[in-house]
Amino acid sequence: ISPQDDWQGKSRYLIWQVKQYQGEFGAIEYFEPILSLTKGVDNPNPAYTDTVTFTLRIQNSGPEDATQVVISDTLPSTLTYLGPLRLNPAGITLPAPTLPTLSAGLTISSTQTISLTFPVGIADGLSPGTSITNTTELTCAEVTEPLSASVGLTIAATSPPRIFLPIVLMK
Repeated sequence: ISPQDDWQGKSRYLIWQVKQYQGEFGAIEYFEPILSLTKGVDNPNPAYTDTVTFTLRIQNSGPEDATQVVISDTLPSTLTYLGPLRLNPAGITLPAPTLPTLSAGLTISSTQTISLTFPVGIADGLSPGTSITNTTELTCAEVTEPLSASVGLTIAATSPPRIFLPIVLMK
């Protein structure tokens, strides 16, 4: 394979080449974490002034630990961080977040899955149908491309306030 070749579909050939020259150059092995990031929300159609909870799920299915993990979330102006940030499994300690950074310096072991949950408030006065998108980004020392996950909210129509008036019957 030359540098000018299209690398799509060439991975089998490249592996064959490495194995073919294994005796001459020694074994070449490189492993890294295989991370996935998903994001969810407990109520995708909140009314304004509601509180919703975001849940992040981070899984390392690779053979190596992910170190110096940084999880950041820049909230749009229509959302307010309420805290606290909860981490599962318990026992991993996190400093209080300084937004947009939710966590820094975290290690996610090989085959480990963690989840973070945190509540946010919805701003007052948003019109029904207003869409809000929130994105989380994850980086670590071993993986060069950041991961991101987004979730969308749509402000629901709220019921008008009810007024109860007494009924007076006269004879």
